[in-house]
Amino acid sequence: MIRAQEELTPEQEAAAKFWEGGEGTALPPGIWMQVVLERLNHEPLTTPRETRLFATLTVAMDDAGVDGWDSKYARVPRHQGGQARGVAHRSGSLGRSPGSATART
Repeated sequence: MIRAQEELTPEQEAAAKFWEGGEGTALPPGIWMQVVLERLNHEPLTTPRETRLFATLTVAMDDAGVDGWDSKYARVPRHQGGQARGVAHRSGSLGRSPGSATART
């Protein structure tokens, strides 16, 4: 990894700095918005198409965030009304209690 980092081309280094973020920079969703805005500066769309593009992008980012948190805490039992919603089975898979809206198999 260190050797690869030392052998970056100027273009690769610029891309790494752009996506790195850091203090005072946009968070990943903001970076994606910047990417789209830059692209639209070179390839403009009609207002309805731009609106659809941004709506689709924000929904995709929201879905990714929800899925990330769901995966991160999938094995943590959650209690709702005194009953655990997530139960780790002997097989290691995560099942949902009866009546759970998000059953996994």
